[in-house]
Order: sequence, then C-alpha cells, then structure tokens
Amino acid sequence: MDSMHRDCNCAEIHASMFALVDEELSAADCERLRAHLEACPGCAERVAAEVELRSLLRQCCCGPAPQQLRQRITYSIRVERREYK
Repeated sequence: MDSMHRDCNCAEIHASMFALVDEELSAADCERLRAHLEACPGCAERVAAEVELRSLLRQCCCGPAPQQLRQRITYSIRVERREYK
C-alpha cells in the first residue's frame, strides 16, 4: 500500500512532525499528514506550537552562531557523512 492511501494517526504525526514542518516529506505524505491535522485538534495544536517556536527563535537568534559552535556542527556533519557512505 503506498503512503497516499494509508490513514495517518497521531503517532505518525508525532514521529514526522519535524520533517513535515521542515518540508522534507513527499507532497503525498504532506497532504496525508495535513489531512490528519485538519481532523485532529491536538496534533494541529502541537504542530502549530512547533511552527510558532521556530518563528520566535528566528526572531531572537539573528546574529551568527559562535565560531566554536559552528566548528562543532561542521565536524559532526562530516562525521555523519562518513558513517553513511
């Protein structure tokens, strides 16, 4: 059964929330998850809270990250890339 034709549930929303907000899912998966959000006020509220939190963080964190933090993140990305090759 393809992802477009199976029902979405709250557990799937919770597991996929960040990917949904980051628009990292297929159009079909986004459509299916958003259909669940329209029918489930609890999940819709949780996703809306995440979107609002990210908006507030963008407003508050407008300066560049400290050099040491950027270096640690860059190093972590390189390590992860090596592990997935």
